[in-house]
Amino acid sequence: MKLRGKTAALLLAAALLLSLAGCQEKILVPAFDAEVYVKGRLAEAYLGEASQEYMDLVGYNETQVEAIYQNSLYLEAQVFAYLYSIEYPQDFYEELQELYKSVYTHAKFLVVSTNREEDGSISVEVETQPIDLAKKMEEKREEALKPFFEKYPPESQNTMDEEAYKAYDAEWARAVIDLLKETLPELGNLGPQRVTVKLTKNEEGYYTLSNEEFQKLDAAIIAYSLPEPEPTPEPTQSPEPPPGESLDPSIPAPPTTASPLPQPEGSEVPEESGAPAPETSGTETE
Repeated sequence: MKLRGKTAALLLAAALLLSLAGCQEKILVPAFDAEVYVKGRLAEAYLGEASQEYMDLVGYNETQVEAIYQNSLYLEAQVFAYLYSIEYPQDFYEELQELYKSVYTHAKFLVVSTNREEDGSISVEVETQPIDLAKKMEEKREEALKPFFEKYPPESQNTMDEEAYKAYDAEWARAVIDLLKETLPELGNLGPQRVTVKLTKNEEGYYTLSNEEFQKLDAAIIAYSLPEPEPTPEPTQSPEPPPGESLDPSIPAPPTTASPLPQPEGSEVPEESGAPAPETSGTETE
């Protein structure tokens, strides 16, 4: 089983978020507080809670907030199943939803600023600290999944019938879900990043956060891909020459212990004994 890429998973998540963000709150423009609204949307989706100020603003009650939270957990379980190539995940959704409650407790977000634009929209800048889920799972992946790959080498899939493949898929699901469980106590957050979303008025004159805009925030809550490596800094000064070398090409380098000894004229260098070096055909990668 190969781990799927984040881009495809986010495309899936965008479709799934239609049900999460399907309710268009009817908020009259004069009474609208963009900071309360965006903070409330994030809190209900990832923490299962909302302030009274937010519920008054959008006309929700605690039951509706809880329903949105449970739906968010279900959608996240679907994204996990897709990312980790679980083909028959239905039996594991309930367990994954419970695990993601623990993942979500690490969600960190802060509304930094709001700004009304000339076109009537409102730009909201949000700072998040993405949960380092992929990073922590990757650190444990090789050791945790080693027994599975030893039992099921890649070529074994070619001889499986449907029943055998379902059993194989169930074992794979169990392995990666156990890996997630093992990772939970070590979860933390990556460095802060900022996302700007735009709230626009619909035809009825109410502000809404579109599915596309909410997806930007959702993608910044959990890091499903490894962080980009930091660039290697450029040297601030010229390096010192290695021993035995000179920066001036006109000055010959002194001999080193690895330099061949000069041979008298007419003498032959004896051939070295031993087996020839093996030929190489490139570096193997998994």
